[in-house]
Amino acid sequence: LPFLHFYERLCQKHNVTTDHDKVRSITQYCSRAVHKFMEGLASYQAPSWNDFTRDIKKYYEADKDSKRYATSDLQRLSQRSRTKAIKTLKAWNRYMRDFIRIGGWLMQNNHITDRDYKYYFWMGINEDFCEKVESRLVARLPNHDMSTPFEVADVIKVAESLLHPRRFDQDRLVS
Repeated sequence: LPFLHFYERLCQKHNVTTDHDKVRSITQYCSRAVHKFMEGLASYQAPSWNDFTRDIKKYYEADKDSKRYATSDLQRLSQRSRTKAIKTLKAWNRYMRDFIRIGGWLMQNNHITDRDYKYYFWMGINEDFCEKVESRLVARLPNHDMSTPFEVADVIKVAESLLHPRRFDQDRLVS
């Protein structure tokens, strides 16, 4: 839990080192209901910081955070995003934020591989825009092995150049 991590850093900073002091002092940062709950824990009565944090994590379902997203969430995002037109940098950035939120978390927590990350990133790009990006990428990287996904950084660079809001020809395009 982020709160416990913050509290432990606070204790370190202020040289609060004993289990008794850590357990008893934490209630100052909690609501009355949480305070009363904590007082009822055996790990509060016989202060043991390790047992206390284990109990807090258990009762506040801290493991939920470790199961925040699944690969199926990334698949759904890619399928949904594939149908949305990307014609502006704003739309591109929205896709990037959504993808990084889910894909980045899955990657950081070793739920997907680097190849999966690149694959789902590519598959989430709208087909029309994807064609434009691919033609530029192939021109820039003529020796790219097409059995492997493009590097995300390369895709981003090309996409952002295509969507640059101050393109020299932007004001002459017919809508």
